[in-house]
Amino acid sequence: MADLLLAANQMAQQMAQMNPGANMFGPQQDPDKMFQGEAENIEVVDHRCVLDGIEARLLHRFSSTS
Repeated sequence: MADLLLAANQMAQQMAQMNPGANMFGPQQDPDKMFQGEAENIEVVDHRCVLDGIEARLLHRFSSTS
């Protein structure tokens, strides 16, 4: 998680160095607070994968067709 925040912060700094007149965060927005908010959002996400429980589903499917 810390690596993601560090990489995003470094990217923002590099973009600011390339074009100092443009602020990608808009006026009055603190990039550190934005990144912290996104990190909290990522922690809250309930990840589900299509392959969760695939073994049981396949065994059930093939055992009922025989």
